[in-house]
Amino acid sequence: MVAQGLGLQKPTLLENIKSMNFNGIINNFTSMQINWVEVGMFGAIGLLSGFLFKKYFQMFLVCTILGVGLIAGLDYFSMIHINWNTVHGIVGHAPTQNVDTIFYAIFDWMKANVALVSSFSIGFFAGFKIG
Repeated sequence: MVAQGLGLQKPTLLENIKSMNFNGIINNFTSMQINWVEVGMFGAIGLLSGFLFKKYFQMFLVCTILGVGLIAGLDYFSMIHINWNTVHGIVGHAPTQNVDTIFYAIFDWMKANVALVSSFSIGFFAGFKIG
């Protein structure tokens, strides 16, 4: 315990790692309010995503560009009509929202779920390295 002011404070995770206090490390991990099953799932999804990204990125990019080009061309020649209000409703944001508000919403979710984002990122880079 570290004395600070009038009360005692538990040592932080970093302090336990520096002093090689394994019981303190385990106590810090068990006291965290983290769903470890979700962290593991996000890590596995990240691993698979990174592996598939490295293996099939070129094919995915070519198919995406051709698909978007085909739809844009058909819309340009008035062979199809895209109802953008319906598309916005399916995607889940209002037509009045712009890219900034969507970016801030995603960033806020990432700040609230740091453990999941970190787990996915580590898994993604590991899968990218393996692939």
